[in-house]
Amino acid sequence: MSMPAVLMRLVEGASVKSIYGEPVTAGGITIVPVAQVAYGFGGGQGIGPARGEATRLGEGSGGGGGFTGKPVGYIEIGPGTARFVPIGDKKRLAIALALGIVVGMMLRRSLARG
Repeated sequence: MSMPAVLMRLVEGASVKSIYGEPVTAGGITIVPVAQVAYGFGGGQGIGPARGEATRLGEGSGGGGGFTGKPVGYIEIGPGTARFVPIGDKKRLAIALALGIVVGMMLRRSLARG
């Protein structure tokens, strides 16, 4: 398999459908999952010692890639209507953020005294 074909298969695999499945219909309402999907690739290279050195050590190369997805909500489609419903508890996130700030401030004060 050529390299472009491998990359295309990874990109095609990083979809909402492959991560969360098909839309579901029941009672005249269709639910379509919505996800945030991201993919990335990287590579590297190495070299040996500078010219004129007696022994040549070194070389290298490398690469990698992958994708991730997380649910962000769903689209609810009914007779004559459609709406996006986000998934996530903003209240819980706000509480965790506030708690993190308070704990950070307490640690900072404690370290400053000691």
